[in-house]
Amino acid sequence: MTRSNKLFFLLLRLGLNTADDHDLREAATLPQTEIDWEALYRMALKQGVSAIAYDGLKRLLDEGVLPAEKGPSRTLRIQWAGNVLQAEEHYAKQKELIERLALLYATQGIDLMILKGYGLSLTYPVPEHRTCADIDIWLFGRQREADRLVQQRYSVEIDEEHNNHTTFYLEGILIENHIHFLNIQTHHSNRKIEAQLQAMVQKLPEETAQVGEATVYLPPANFDAIFLLRHAAAHFAAIGIGVRYLIDWAMFVRRYHRQIDWTTLERIAEEENMHRFLHCMNAFATDCLGIDPALFPTFPRDHALEERVLQDILHPRFPKRPPKGNMLQVLWFKLRRWWTYRWKHGIVYRESQLRLFLTQGWSLLRGPKPM
Repeated sequence: MTRSNKLFFLLLRLGLNTADDHDLREAATLPQTEIDWEALYRMALKQGVSAIAYDGLKRLLDEGVLPAEKGPSRTLRIQWAGNVLQAEEHYAKQKELIERLALLYATQGIDLMILKGYGLSLTYPVPEHRTCADIDIWLFGRQREADRLVQQRYSVEIDEEHNNHTTFYLEGILIENHIHFLNIQTHHSNRKIEAQLQAMVQKLPEETAQVGEATVYLPPANFDAIFLLRHAAAHFAAIGIGVRYLIDWAMFVRRYHRQIDWTTLERIAEEENMHRFLHCMNAFATDCLGIDPALFPTFPRDHALEERVLQDILHPRFPKRPPKGNMLQVLWFKLRRWWTYRWKHGIVYRESQLRLFLTQGWSLLRGPKPM
């Protein structure tokens, strides 16, 4: 790992309150080194963790470990702080929308469970600093009824052109109303995992969260262990993931490690050929993000694979979105990315590369399956 990457993760550990004595000794040497703060800021932005990195930087400055003149320029600190403020405002807006939706659904006796984003933020030291792009919800089989309710109240357009959820926008924020948790059309292996996830939420979970005047449900720990792993793995194989995914996993395990059935999770990961990806995620949580290794079961280490996965996360070969161009240019970009990323499919899916290609091609031609 390069010195710049080491400093990047040091800031994150400080921001997450997972730094140890070695980290503090390392931080004490920073005033004697030259640091490209602009590059660190850009990396934190790109990886979706700028607010957490800022928390780490602020801790260094506030505790006098890093003199102000050795830190970022005043202009950069203001810019960085402004970015954090925007993240906090966006978080507050999402929280208000979750409350509003939950209260609306409650008028018809519809229960709401939060997936990923907001629920995961509650495992962070500063929830507002976990950036959330959209809001993912699960309504225990009453998705269509809930969509009609939202449409009547807010006159929004419900988009049904997706394989596993409907979507709509409220005040510029995307809401994904899940019918399925995984895309069962593009990957046959997702169907088995989907059935297991569905079985886990046939009754209301025990854990809830209060969002203003509304009560929302949070997924069971064993549900999230499978769902978060598969979700991260799928994104990693298709277009790549950011460091925020690693922090989500680390914070989730730190909060729920006693409730996770590790034996079952390992078995499912082995059956679906994503056990090596799981082991990489566990390794990053301990090595990069400072989570106590004792919170994880013993797992085999493959340092060469871990380094390859981490470098792909920090320095992806392809951008997540195709460059602008005509249909052939976009198709060529996607084919090149698919071919280059075939090694990632090999540590995420049990299907052969050919079967994946044919399944995804057929899914694309057929379009979304009616829900």
